[in-house]
Amino acid sequence: MSKTFASRRNARAHGFTLLELMVSLSLGALLLGSLNTVLVRADDARQERRMRDELRSEGAFALARMSAAVRGSERVFVPTRDDPRTESRTENSRLNILAVSLDPTLDRNRDGRLDADNDDDGRVDEDLGSDIHGDSAPGILQVDDDGDGDPIDELATGSGGGEEWPCNIYASFNDDEDEACNEDPINGLDDDGDGRFDEDPHGDLNDDGLPGIGGFDDNGNGTIDDGHPLDNDEDGKTGEDWFDVVAFSVVDGELIERFPSFANSTMDSTAAWVETPIASNVDMLYAHRVVPTNGRDDYLMLILVLSNEFDSVVLTEWIRIAAGL
Repeated sequence: MSKTFASRRNARAHGFTLLELMVSLSLGALLLGSLNTVLVRADDARQERRMRDELRSEGAFALARMSAAVRGSERVFVPTRDDPRTESRTENSRLNILAVSLDPTLDRNRDGRLDADNDDDGRVDEDLGSDIHGDSAPGILQVDDDGDGDPIDELATGSGGGEEWPCNIYASFNDDEDEACNEDPINGLDDDGDGRFDEDPHGDLNDDGLPGIGGFDDNGNGTIDDGHPLDNDEDGKTGEDWFDVVAFSVVDGELIERFPSFANSTMDSTAAWVETPIASNVDMLYAHRVVPTNGRDDYLMLILVLSNEFDSVVLTEWIRIAAGL
């Protein structure tokens, strides 16, 4: 055997040639690159699925919150029955509003006192006063009640309230932000002809000039119609039990839930409620009031639209107002 052949055999026995090593490294790099591409695409797909799932989950949660509020409410403030201006739309974020009265059965801290029982007498919303929302503002504080877009909490410029309580001075007595105040007592009728019912009562809620309901012993003390005409429950106090408002609004793409905090005895500032974002990436909140031909059992149609870079979601629900009470 020659020395040349022996040296080649020994070289191959101890490792690869430079050419073989370069080829191996090149193939390995190609495989790693391909694998990395597959992994990146798989990760992108997972991220896309996650964001789509989060969008749908977030929308379903928000819709459930609004649905629960409507089912537990005896009164929907916005939108109103027959005024399409108050229906939430996309053109103006101020109109992306749903406002209802607080569920009268709630006792969130389980202290034995109903959250909506402001005067702690065991009754709810029985002595509203001229400012039925108790927030010292026309309509609902920071809500465009009449749907005209601007301004919010606008003052009345027309008549109403009488000489003793003129609307242009006692602005909070204008509960629907129209041109007058105290023009629609709670009697099931549209007294002011604006298509809405019982939305702007006087401090004497049924406008009979008597304490409570005329001819009835409202507080069960054996005396009929005792007290001041503005004392709607004949307990010796006036205007001490207002409507607590739960509101939902879209602000800069977030759906905000505004819930009474009950930190104050009156809702005269933003400290009296808690605002919580319950959904992001919100494009539209649309609420439409539906009144059946029999005039009973109002329904609310809610449409919530959300979108992100991967998907868009349209959620719709029909809800019977006060269905949960």
